[in-house]
Amino acid sequence: MTRAVDPVELEKLRIEVVNRGFSPARTIRVSISPSVSPTRSST
Repeated sequence: MTRAVDPVELEKLRIEVVNRGFSPARTIRVSISPSVSPTRSST
C-alpha cells in the first residue's frame, strides 16, 4: 500500500464528497491507488 494514501484522509475526503452530494465511490476510485479494491467503499 502506498504511504501517500492515508485512511484518515480518505475518510475526510469521503465525508466531504458525501456532503457535497457527489458519488463517494467515484471519487475514492480516483483518489486511492488501484491496489485498494473499490468494493470496500460499498459500506
